[in-house]
Amino acid sequence: MRRHRWRARTLCVGPPAAAVSVMVVAMVGGCAGKLPPPDPRVGPVRLVHGAAAPAVDKLIDAVYARSFDVTQAQAQARDVLSAAPDSGAAHEVAGYLAMLADDPHEIWFHFWKAAQDLDAPATTIYLWEMNLEPTRGEREASLGLYEALRAAHPDPSVRFAASIWEARTLRRLGRLAEARAIVQPLGLIADWQMIGAFDNDAGKGFLTALAPEKKIDLSATITGPLLPERWRVVPTTDLDVVSIDHLVWPAGAGVAYLATWVRAEREIDAQLRVSTPDPMRAWLNGGLVLSEEHVRQADIDNLIVPVHLHRGWNQLLLKSAKTSGSWWWLNARFSDGKGAPIPGLATSRVPQPFTAEPDSPRPAETQPPELGSIAPEGRRMLLEGRWLTRGGNYPAALETLRSVLTASPSNLLATYFVALAHWNNEEAGKAIDLLDEGVTRAVDTAPAFLHLRARYYLQRHLYDKAQADYIHEVTITPAARLAEQDLADLYGQRGWRAERCP
Repeated sequence: MRRHRWRARTLCVGPPAAAVSVMVVAMVGGCAGKLPPPDPRVGPVRLVHGAAAPAVDKLIDAVYARSFDVTQAQAQARDVLSAAPDSGAAHEVAGYLAMLADDPHEIWFHFWKAAQDLDAPATTIYLWEMNLEPTRGEREASLGLYEALRAAHPDPSVRFAASIWEARTLRRLGRLAEARAIVQPLGLIADWQMIGAFDNDAGKGFLTALAPEKKIDLSATITGPLLPERWRVVPTTDLDVVSIDHLVWPAGAGVAYLATWVRAEREIDAQLRVSTPDPMRAWLNGGLVLSEEHVRQADIDNLIVPVHLHRGWNQLLLKSAKTSGSWWWLNARFSDGKGAPIPGLATSRVPQPFTAEPDSPRPAETQPPELGSIAPEGRRMLLEGRWLTRGGNYPAALETLRSVLTASPSNLLATYFVALAHWNNEEAGKAIDLLDEGVTRAVDTAPAFLHLRARYYLQRHLYDKAQADYIHEVTITPAARLAEQDLADLYGQRGWRAERCP
């Protein structure tokens, strides 16, 4: 399934090329569109310190703090960027305006530029936003950015995120050895024992204490829902991901446990960082340190909790509770307090002696500290909402984004993201009300409302309404590449083969 704008999946990838062509991508089934000329704005990556300017502040205030006209805001952004072309904040605004315009290349370009500003406080979010559905040319151009950030960004968490995006992109482009070479030094745990899957009907398995939570006995046989379950060594992928859905059955919903033993050279306060699209519990040295049930999608390090590693061996047990769907996976690592790998850690699949600790669960990090200093409040809260969406905490994202809309009820950007948040929380009725409002208010200046409303209609088999919205969008904007793909899919579902490949 393609990852649409509401971020149903987050494992897409992104990449140095001087010329990027925006493909009006082949419509599924072999229909190809035209290739526009290369974008002359795309050149070598330059990491810079974007200068603050009063005009940038006025642009931020106009888009994040009040109602705005999309066309006027786009013109204001162009004027600001002509005077301050390296401003990450101005490119951030332009990127979000491009989301309203449903222009995937402009989204990619502006967040690609925003991430080159070393003073930008939301680079990790920019890397996520620019990977909506990049073309091959955009992926290749992104590689230069990832390499530069990996080598020179002052924030270790940004360097790690750039490394993962670069490795994913290289893998997507078939350059597997290069991808593996980037991942190897990152400290992702590759030594795992696993047991499962156990029953998780209606999510009840998340809080049900099963035998592995009481004692890890690798020789034990535990009754499973269909067959006896046993601990076994499991492999990781070339990017050190445990693909649980390839290792258990049934894989649609269930509970799996993974165990490893970690040796530290000294006592150290650290962070446990887990990337997973599913509810997760974690025990370190027998004590519960993480319990997060509200996880619906994954991105890099989307669950972070502070922990303490003893000198010598430490036991880590993870519990992954899949409720539905596919893509059941995770990876995990320990870092210092800023996200950098901890030197000297070693792991083992063989049980090792450790010092037991009591339960001390703490909430997962809800935002990186650097977001707290962002002003004005509307911008800070919107970026916090995007951060929470990126991490799969949809209920918290909805609450945060609703506060932006409450403060500025006519703000189209807030309206759009709150509609997405309701969608992600399976509150389709509330989502469609906001989408109708956006279509009415924005007329033809924010076709993203049309696109998402068409998806709403399509999911409910209201084909005529979906088709009308898609046709309207592709008629009013030549940049609607994703709407063209969806329209082709719709024609295919209706059996209209000739219309699908005009």
